[in-house]
Amino acid sequence: MIKMLRERNIDIIDCAPIFMAMKSKDALYQKKDTHWDGNGIVIAAKLISDEINLLLRWEGGEGEVKRYSFKDTIVLKSGDLAEHLGDTSLYPKACRIITAQDGSPFKDSVWSDIMIFGDSFCMENRAFGGDIGAQIAYFINRPTFTIAHLDPYFGSGLNAPSHILTFLNNRRKYPKVIVWVMTSRDFCDKIY
Repeated sequence: MIKMLRERNIDIIDCAPIFMAMKSKDALYQKKDTHWDGNGIVIAAKLISDEINLLLRWEGGEGEVKRYSFKDTIVLKSGDLAEHLGDTSLYPKACRIITAQDGSPFKDSVWSDIMIFGDSFCMENRAFGGDIGAQIAYFINRPTFTIAHLDPYFGSGLNAPSHILTFLNNRRKYPKVIVWVMTSRDFCDKIY
C-alpha cells in the first residue's frame, strides 16, 4: 500500500518503523484499547509536524511567540477492546493536553491551512485537549483543523468523503496541507 501511494506522488509518513523500534521502551498504545496512548500520539504528531515544516519551509524563528503550551497528565478512560468484552471500568492513561497561551483549551480553527482527516485515531484524546491535531499545532506553532469520518457534521461511512469534499469546496481557500491519519487496516477497508 505504501509503495502504491508513493508511486502516485502521495507523501507517506509510516510510523510503524519508529513505533517498532520504541516498542520495548515506551507504551505507545492504551491498555485494553487499540488506539495510541498519549506518547504514541505525540510521537506521530512530531513526525507529521517535521514533514509539514519541511514541506512548507516553516521555521520557528528566534523570538517567535509560542501559541501553545502543554501539560502531561493522566486521565481515566475505558478501552474499546475492553468495552467490546463488557468491561467499562476506567484505567489511567497518559495524555498531553495542549492549551493556548492564556490557558484556555486548544480549539480547532476551521480556516487553518493544515487540515487533519482520518479515523478515530485522529480524534483520540479530543475530550482532554490532546488529539493529534492539537499536538501538531503545538509542534508547528500554527492552528490546525481536525475532523474524522466519525464526525456527525460530515456523516459516516460511505457518505463521509462527499460531505468532506462539499465542505472543502465551500471554504474561502483550500488548505496548504491535508493530513490523513489512518491505520493501514482502516485505509485498506475503505479502498477495497
